[in-house]
Amino acid sequence: MTSSAWEMGAPAPLAPLTDEIISPANIEAETRRQRAQPLTGRQQAQLAREAHSLKAALDKAGYAARWQVFAQKRDEYRALRLAWQDTEDETERAELKAQARPIAQQLQAMQRQLAPLVAQSKELAMIAARFEDHRMAIEREKAEKQLQQDMNKEMKVYKTLLIDKLTALGHCYRYERKGEWKVDKVSFSNSVITLDAIYFRIDASRKTALAGYRQMLPQGVQVQKIMSDETCYELSITCGRQVTSYARPDSGAWLIVNRLSAPDGLLSYVSFKDVMSRYPNAHNDRVPVCVGVGVNRSVQWINLGDFHHWLISGYSGSGKSNMLNVMLATLISQQSPDKLRLLLIDLKGGMEFDAYADIPHLLGEMVEDVPPVVEALAGIETILRERQRKFKGVAKSIEEYWARRPSDPMPRIVIVFDEVASIANHGQETKRIIASLGTIARLGRAVGVQIVLCTQRPDVNVIDGQIKNNLVVRITGRMQTSSDSVTALGKGMARDLAALPGRMMLSLGPDPLPVQTPHISQDELATAIAIAKQKPAPAPLELPQSTAIVHQAWTVEKVIALSLKHLDGNISWKRVYEAADDLTHSQARELVEQVWAAGEVEHEGKRYKVTVGRSNVRRLIPVEAG
Repeated sequence: MTSSAWEMGAPAPLAPLTDEIISPANIEAETRRQRAQPLTGRQQAQLAREAHSLKAALDKAGYAARWQVFAQKRDEYRALRLAWQDTEDETERAELKAQARPIAQQLQAMQRQLAPLVAQSKELAMIAARFEDHRMAIEREKAEKQLQQDMNKEMKVYKTLLIDKLTALGHCYRYERKGEWKVDKVSFSNSVITLDAIYFRIDASRKTALAGYRQMLPQGVQVQKIMSDETCYELSITCGRQVTSYARPDSGAWLIVNRLSAPDGLLSYVSFKDVMSRYPNAHNDRVPVCVGVGVNRSVQWINLGDFHHWLISGYSGSGKSNMLNVMLATLISQQSPDKLRLLLIDLKGGMEFDAYADIPHLLGEMVEDVPPVVEALAGIETILRERQRKFKGVAKSIEEYWARRPSDPMPRIVIVFDEVASIANHGQETKRIIASLGTIARLGRAVGVQIVLCTQRPDVNVIDGQIKNNLVVRITGRMQTSSDSVTALGKGMARDLAALPGRMMLSLGPDPLPVQTPHISQDELATAIAIAKQKPAPAPLELPQSTAIVHQAWTVEKVIALSLKHLDGNISWKRVYEAADDLTHSQARELVEQVWAAGEVEHEGKRYKVTVGRSNVRRLIPVEAG
């Protein structure tokens, strides 16, 4: 979809918005830009001489051509190695290894010869990077200087507006001198401008040469009245920006002109169409999602491909459901079903996801009750294990797998679990769901299986530490107490959020930031769903149905026999799973937990009991030996 689909019939996008795509690559680039320092003339000349000398030496040695030959040989060797890893024919594998052996020997010899030249090439690249840092530093300083000039002009305009309005409101002293009327106006002793606000210090008094103080306010004018709510309201209307006041005995009295539309420096409303008109198509493969507009009106996109597991929390009315719909609408309208599938879990009767019932991105049916959640996540675990086997020796990420196996369709899977707290108090089912979520959170990232958990308050009895530690992106609406905020973010900042629809805290690390999340209307959601339905039908992909295998092939008795005969009595479900090739992760856990619940079992006429040893390892031992 192009951005024009969102612009049809919509007002012009907000011109001041700027894009900010949050990904490891541009976080590093921005950090480098901020740290870059300019070079002196002498440093530039010295580096230029060194670069010229290194380049001449590399050209004389024919480094570029020799490196190209080395790279071709290396690619040839890698192709042969990948081929012998994929084949199951021992004869063919031996032939491929024989072909690769002399190439490997050539590569070792070439690598030894190229080592000094590689070192020189790296040194030349470091010099080029230093010149690039110099260029970025000069550009940054130039931009900062221009910005400061523009901000100073703006500050002068607001200073005049404030003084003239205060005078019109009567905060002045009028007197007659020699037949002419004079006006003693309020003045400002200091002005400070930032990206978010302009601060004007009211000139109330000044220290004299004799260690005394001189009154600077016009006769009859009081600081308290200048800073009153009524005066600030009138000043806000005049400036077209919210004007507030601040006073402390040690720092004086200040009038503050907020440059943006809210006291915390954020916009108070952003539409979904406005942000989607700026969708970063160049990053589409990384699956960008807009999480809101931050300070300086920057539209912040977080790449799902870089930050895999998310937590969206907040009480009713805080914007949690809206943020969830923003994410889903973005995914289904911008990603094709053969690249991304959704497993939607809603334990509120499916009401939240009703609108998405017929989209081609769905993986299986929508889940609306706790027992089916167990089976659905067990199916996801099965897919996860199958992918791990496919990735072994081939790729370390789903993007790398796509590049090496373009003929094997393997979509990214995103599990969206709304009201995850509803799984609490369901006994063994709760434990199984938490265990499955923990496994997916730990192992799903590399194979393209991701989770988005949504809840009002992420209690530890549902989202335990193992899961929460892997939820790298946390978006939280306004919380009622600091403790609730700490539970969600690790800090109490969500309690002090402005009480505005869509105002949320975004955490990607130790310092959460407030953002204004975009509001998506029903019409905009319908547009996204219509775009999704027009996408080509994907290759069939269903959740594995594992329960039939459990009842037909494996039983508690078989698991007990496996433990006693092959595992030295170990009855942990991980050992059972590893020992049984045709038993899934979830099935092994289910059967073993039945043995644990029984406490004592019988096998071939002997009784055994479950004991707990070191590291909580459970074993079956004869009752007589207990």
